[in-house]
Amino acid sequence: MSTNLSHRKPESNSIAPELIAGLSNKNGMKRRESRKRLEKMGTIATPFLISALANGNEMTRWEAAKALIKIQDPAAAEALCNALMDESFEIQWLAAEALIALGIEAVRPILLKLIEHYDSPYLRQGAHHVLKKLAKKESAPKEISSIVKDLNLLTPMEPVPLAVKRVLEKMKHNQHFYAPRTVEESGTRGGMNK
Repeated sequence: MSTNLSHRKPESNSIAPELIAGLSNKNGMKRRESRKRLEKMGTIATPFLISALANGNEMTRWEAAKALIKIQDPAAAEALCNALMDESFEIQWLAAEALIALGIEAVRPILLKLIEHYDSPYLRQGAHHVLKKLAKKESAPKEISSIVKDLNLLTPMEPVPLAVKRVLEKMKHNQHFYAPRTVEESGTRGGMNK
């Protein structure tokens, strides 16, 4: 019996734990299938993917980060910022790509994480990559370019956290950047953001 995919309903979040478990399967095709099904769930899968990104084995974290690139849920921004400090370069890279996919919604969480963990070279490197890409967008605060320049330095320098704080202060007046995003907010939307 063939199933027409266009008439299938999105999977409910009751299947998500099973799909998350599938992200650690030794069979690469089964891992990919689980990830693709989570991606189809859209933002409903975000809380499960955030948990997998923080607690899973390396394969699970890799697949979760890859899925979050496709889903593009701003509620995952903080977890993705944390993943910029992952021990695996591949996961750091995927987290950066997922933050770039979020666009301007990723700026505030990255700036806040830079203030909190500026001593992390992985975070500085990942933030530099993401902010450099996002600074090219018209809607990006112009001050981000100066932060990108300062992040080119290999050692932590005090001006960067101060510059980050100044940008955050200016962003307070722009509700688009300042409004906090939570997993609960994204879960009520359902579907994918794009």
